[in-house]
Amino acid sequence: MCFGGGSNRAEREARAEEERRQAAIRAGTGRVQAIFNSPEREQGIADFITATRGLLNNEVNRQQRDATRQNRFALARSGQVGGSLQADRTRRLGETYGRALLETERRAQAAGADIRAADADAQSRMIGLVQGGLDATTAASQSAAAMRNNLSAGAAQRNADSLGNLFGGFSDYFQQSRDAAARRRADAQFSPTGLYQSAFVGGR
Repeated sequence: MCFGGGSNRAEREARAEEERRQAAIRAGTGRVQAIFNSPEREQGIADFITATRGLLNNEVNRQQRDATRQNRFALARSGQVGGSLQADRTRRLGETYGRALLETERRAQAAGADIRAADADAQSRMIGLVQGGLDATTAASQSAAAMRNNLSAGAAQRNADSLGNLFGGFSDYFQQSRDAAARRRADAQFSPTGLYQSAFVGGR
């Protein structure tokens, strides 16, 4: 008389259930990993980096144009057009512009790295949920949503104003040239010749 049949059947059923559970975990994990590590996702992050670089470079170019214009006016006010000072200022503007572009590239790459880090965290979290019983279809849907949220959060953090005044080191020179021009106008106005001309014009 055999008393172990029921126990063996229960063990077989338990093993089969565990195999089904492990298969479901493998399937769900595979779906999650395929979504996060897909070429489409990498392309999306690359596009994000490109857009971030473009946004920041636009601000750099705007500031560079403004600084170049102010530099030209400052040189003209001080009578330095064509002189060694113009060459030195032009060189310094170019060096500042080059450093600014390097900074925008660094920030664009860092923004992409932040999204990849957020994706890695989300992927680890989703795999944990799959191991806890989340089905593959739901895991795939939530993974896609997490990636969209990560991109949206990254886009919200992009801010060209965060670059600040990249050409601020030239501000003193620009202001000094304006002040000097104002002093020259005042000196000319109140010089003996200037006062004579004013009186002559006023008496006509």
